Amino acid sequence: MRPKLLEFYGVKSYTDKTVINFDRLISGGLFGIFGATGSGKSTILDSIFLALYGRLPKTSDRDDFINVKTGECYVNFTFEIFYEGRRQTFEVRREYKLKGDRKSKPQPKAALYRVDSDGKTPLEENVTRVNARLEEVIGLNIDDFEKCIVLPQGQFSAFVTLTRGDRLKMVSGLFNLDRY
Repeated sequence: MRPKLLEFYGVKSYTDKTVINFDRLISGGLFGIFGATGSGKSTILDSIFLALYGRLPKTSDRDDFINVKTGECYVNFTFEIFYEGRRQTFEVRREYKLKGDRKSKPQPKAALYRVDSDGKTPLEENVTRVNARLEEVIGLNIDDFEKCIVLPQGQFSAFVTLTRGDRLKMVSGLFNLDRY
């Protein structure tokens, strides 16, 4: 998967619309996300998780991602991936609004589009169907995606100290090698 564009608003500490153009960042090769503790680096990754899976990974505060001041948030994520034998571009949009007090669950909306030279083609517009279709397109569930993308602080040593069998099992699951 190659990220292309991430836009989000109202996620955790971000109260303004934020746009990250990965195409520009990647054009120079590798890039990093740097900043002081609490500056919002993890929120960028959380926004990608929200877009792709409709929830945050196990290592995050999973229920309280909507900024208190905004009471709502959205995430748009455009990415390119090899799917159905060719490179394709998809865009996913998720919106969350709180109803009443902050004790109620956010009301989610989701939509998935295929993007090509002719524009955007709607594929799914229901949270459950968007979730299922994205997992099919990506080929990883949220737990496996987290293992591939995010190695939480303090867990690197746990990963490298896994037994050979456990590491092999993890890698086999990540790349769907167990069918071979």
